[in-house]
Amino acid sequence: MKRTARNDREGERATKHLAATFSATPIDLNQVSPLCCLTAVFTRSYTAFFIQMRFMGLDFGSKYIGIAVSDEAALIASPRESLRRTNLEKDIRHLTSLAREEDVGEIVVGMPLSLDGSEGPQAKKVMEFVTKLEQTSGMHVTRWDERFTTVAAQRALIEADVSRARRKKVVDKVAAAIMLQGYLDYRSLKQSSAESGARPARRSQPAQPGEES
Repeated sequence: MKRTARNDREGERATKHLAATFSATPIDLNQVSPLCCLTAVFTRSYTAFFIQMRFMGLDFGSKYIGIAVSDEAALIASPRESLRRTNLEKDIRHLTSLAREEDVGEIVVGMPLSLDGSEGPQAKKVMEFVTKLEQTSGMHVTRWDERFTTVAAQRALIEADVSRARRKKVVDKVAAAIMLQGYLDYRSLKQSSAESGARPARRSQPAQPGEES
């Protein structure tokens, strides 16, 4: 329990450090439309007030599955745990149980795409996992581009002064949080753009069922 609590604190510290880095990025207000700013603020407030649904982010690795969960307003993603993989059925039962415990309404799984956006052997394994997860949990599962999230997680942990040994234990869940945060931010931007009539830039990702690729 003490080790788990310490890992959770270090994962949260790395995530906060990364968030602080992003928030410190300078913005040229002359290039930002006042209407767009007001729309974004309104959309965030509307989402936080009316939408009460958590999202779960999964980073599917060869040894661990990094797990992150959002707040009820779907604004902030936080590392939850790094699940040591055993077998697919047992892992999915654990994830399904956790999703129900956390009142998760949608699961987001990171897709390890190649640099050119194509699906390699690992992506095909993740697709098999996604299919089984959907069938077992009965929940909607979204695939999302996770390229460079592990690199970003490693960098955040190093800058947060987390030891090499500890990094190995928390990097997967921090990567899951970074990936999920990207998805949450995209949803928020998409809602804001729908109000302003603009179309948000979108990271390359596999088309969802019913979507145009």
